[in-house]
Amino acid sequence: MYREDWNNAYFILVPLAGLVLSALSVTISVLWLREAAGVGSLEPPTGVAVDIPRVHYQDGQILLSVRNPGEWQEIRQFVCPDDPLLTHAIMEALSG
Repeated sequence: MYREDWNNAYFILVPLAGLVLSALSVTISVLWLREAAGVGSLEPPTGVAVDIPRVHYQDGQILLSVRNPGEWQEIRQFVCPDDPLLTHAIMEALSG
């Protein structure tokens, strides 16, 4: 009788323990992925300034040194994705 009770408890507890362990590991994985979402992005964390020759990132702005040395221009002055001429040139290059 004792052996039969142990078998019944074993067949109930082992799958339950596996289910709990799986749920715990999925929860930890989701939390780690949510925390690591900013790691692979192109922007450094806020408050960090990165100096690359001719490119500077500071306070959410990407600055370029393209015209005069030491003079920084915001990237939005050079890249305008809604510009119809740019859109036409991209479509022409892709079709061609």
